[in-house]
Amino acid sequence: MITLPDNIKNCINIYKTLTKKDRIIYLSTPITTGKRFVEWYDNFGKEPYSTKEYHLSHYMNVVKKNKNEAKDYAESIYERTNNVVVNPAEFEAEFSQAEYMLLWTEFIKEFTSKIVFAPDWAYSNGCLGEFITALSNKVPRLDFLFNEINNTYAIDALFKAKKRLIQSSLKTDLQDNLLKLLKNE
Repeated sequence: MITLPDNIKNCINIYKTLTKKDRIIYLSTPITTGKRFVEWYDNFGKEPYSTKEYHLSHYMNVVKKNKNEAKDYAESIYERTNNVVVNPAEFEAEFSQAEYMLLWTEFIKEFTSKIVFAPDWAYSNGCLGEFITALSNKVPRLDFLFNEINNTYAIDALFKAKKRLIQSSLKTDLQDNLLKLLKNE
């Protein structure tokens, strides 16, 4: 059992105050990576990532656009379901990437009735982690049109993303790990 840091525990405790926990839909959506990142990387991202220009360009061309798109996705899901929709792209805190992922992993395990994956989820590091959490905790996984994401569907999406990532000389470790997990299930 993982001992959660206080900042993560405090966030989780806020969610415990929600009613209708059985109606919470979690939106898994790219924020810092995803297909938009791959396209941006091909045009600019191969520059040294420690520069201010890199970080500003990444934020403006990937993060900001992903967050705006996530907001639209969340609103659409709410309009179609009238359920509470949790959009992690709206969460702002001074968290490390590891803390951010730990928070949402715990949230998915404890509160999520289903998880809806944004289009092109298989390109996103965060979405892949959320997929594994949903899979291992038997949380229903749906695409944006509310079709079930079964193993065949997921494997096809992962192979497509992996092919594109390889074309851009980007790592595919997470896709490979999830593919192994799905094939052994």
